[in-house]
Amino acid sequence: MNTETVELVPTEQAVVLAEIIPSAELIKINATDAGLAQLRELAITLSSKPIENNEQYVEVHQAVMVAVKVRTNSAKLAKEIAAPIKENYDKILAEGKRIGEHAKESEDMLRPLKEAYEAEQERIKEERAKAEAAKLAERTNSLVMLGATFDGMTYNVHGVLIDAIELKLPDDEWLDLYGSAKKAYDTEQTRLAEQQRLIEEENARIENERKLEQQRQEEEKVRLENEAKQLAESRRKFEEQQLEFETQAQRQRDEMAKMVVDTQKARLLGIGLIEKDGFMTYDGLEVMPVGSLGLLSADGFEGKVADILERQAKYKADKERQEQEAALYVARAPRLVAIGLIGNGQGGHESDSHRIEWPSIVGFSDEEFDAFITDVVAFQKKAAENEAARIKAEKQAEADRKKANKERQERLKPDKKLITGYLTKVSTLVSPNLKEVEANEFMNRFYADIDRVVIDYKKQLEAL
Repeated sequence: MNTETVELVPTEQAVVLAEIIPSAELIKINATDAGLAQLRELAITLSSKPIENNEQYVEVHQAVMVAVKVRTNSAKLAKEIAAPIKENYDKILAEGKRIGEHAKESEDMLRPLKEAYEAEQERIKEERAKAEAAKLAERTNSLVMLGATFDGMTYNVHGVLIDAIELKLPDDEWLDLYGSAKKAYDTEQTRLAEQQRLIEEENARIENERKLEQQRQEEEKVRLENEAKQLAESRRKFEEQQLEFETQAQRQRDEMAKMVVDTQKARLLGIGLIEKDGFMTYDGLEVMPVGSLGLLSADGFEGKVADILERQAKYKADKERQEQEAALYVARAPRLVAIGLIGNGQGGHESDSHRIEWPSIVGFSDEEFDAFITDVVAFQKKAAENEAARIKAEKQAEADRKKANKERQERLKPDKKLITGYLTKVSTLVSPNLKEVEANEFMNRFYADIDRVVIDYKKQLEAL
């Protein structure tokens, strides 16, 4: 908006006022009542909502400037007209003030919008600067979290080099670069984890040996205690036999009960059970308390024997299966280790590319196991061939680079020889015969600087 776009319509008040201030002058500065009314109506419309874009801001800004111009021009015009007309001076100034106040109302309605928009734009600018700084800080911190080192110019994340200036890359490029650094970090963490796993595995083996020794000592202690108990039991039985003489009836009942117990115990001993720590046991498994012998009826005891025989058969079958699986693992594990699949402490074997668990190791048929070994060896062979091809390509690229550098050195050799001669001549310039000490000191500093420059450029020439 500009001053020419406000339509001015003369009113009755403007005609009367023209007797003091020419209406043509008022129209010229947009100071008629119609013009002021239109300016106020525009100000009311624009101030009814906040500024949301630059186009709206420009419209408000131009309206404010019109109001300011009307207010200042009306005051100026009033003073100019009133100066030669002393008798109407106060009236003219009052009218000029009234016009200015009307314009000021429009200005006051619009200026807060204008200033609020300008303040918001400044805040957005500051927020963008803060966001950029926060992004740089976040990216720097992400590299530090990966264990990066910084030499003042470049971050080093386990061999991946990132210049400081690359922190300002666009997001997609930065994500690619950060992905390379994260991959290097993950590789290093995997190596450290494997190293820690081997240490923990060794510590576990040592702890297991310690526990086995402790168990042996405890078992020996139990054996000695059992012998003492048996001796005490023998003494107790002897005392009971002495008491039996006191009453024949009691002795007969005890003998009958003992006979039943002995018969049942003999039956249990006959099917492979032994007595230990007050229990009849089979291969370390507690089957029934010794004290329960003789308490069961004949049918109940036979049912118990049948149950024990069934449990023995299952235990033997499980033990034989476990021994067979252990033997098969012992036979197959060396073949796995030979192709690089190391035990993982959980019964399985694994490498960087393959993994096989315990159920497969002992569950595969010979043909399935041989096929697995063949697949792993074929994969490793292919990987080795690929690695050899990569190394060969790198060596060829290095040889090509050296050849190109050698050719470049031969090409530059004549020019480098001429430059060396020139630099030598510059460094051997002879100082003029000067009389004053200050002049000689000046030339001494000059030649010292020349020597340093020549030495520096000779070093650069060697590296060229």
